[in-house]
Amino acid sequence: MTSIDSQLSPKQREIREREELILEVAREMFLEEGYYNLTMGKIAKRIQCAKGTVYLHFPCKEDVIVALAERAHQRRYAMFQRAMAFEGRSRERMLAFALAGEYFVRLYPGDMQIIKTITRSFRKKVSAERVMRFETLEQQVIDYLVRMVAQGVTEGDLVLEPGMSTGRVVWGLWALADGAYGIILSGVSLDAVGVSDPWALLTLFINRLSDSFGWRPLSGEWDYEASLERIRREVFPEEARELGELVGEG
Repeated sequence: MTSIDSQLSPKQREIREREELILEVAREMFLEEGYYNLTMGKIAKRIQCAKGTVYLHFPCKEDVIVALAERAHQRRYAMFQRAMAFEGRSRERMLAFALAGEYFVRLYPGDMQIIKTITRSFRKKVSAERVMRFETLEQQVIDYLVRMVAQGVTEGDLVLEPGMSTGRVVWGLWALADGAYGIILSGVSLDAVGVSDPWALLTLFINRLSDSFGWRPLSGEWDYEASLERIRREVFPEEARELGELVGEG
């Protein structure tokens, strides 16, 4: 029990525990049956309570899903924080950031699916307070991306050409990675296009895009495979071990 929990009255603790149960059950049902098959009535039936009780906690199923997305974002944000603390060249930190995104998707694919459900039209169905909290978390991730690219400019590794801006660099890297996540999570077979390791290919294209921006050191000047191995060992050893990606380890 946390210090905050210890300060709650029995009734408040009961409310919090029921909300946790609603979220836990809703997550399971969302991943099993999808968004359209998830209903407040089904959630209530699964936890054996009245449907009105579920509505006391959340005004609609969209609020439930955004609450789950908030938690997923917090987990992903914590991984990005670790990546940004990596000591190295600015482009190495960019790779650490990219690896954090990759590991999050690979280890928590359900959480990423929940996050990607939150489209613009979806947000219109959610309470303003819930949307504001979620968008604050989203902005934290975007701010990290901007800061990461800005560091490259400040440190002299990235000299922006006329017409290029920090925001455009961020957009290019973001669109590349997020698009790849969506394709991989869709479950579509990549054999038809001859792709057996989409994650390695994504890293390759991130490096090629970074080269096209002139972000130094260029791929021909630096061993980025060695950088990635160092990032795995120093920043994400537990995740890399779980995925069997630490060289020399089973």
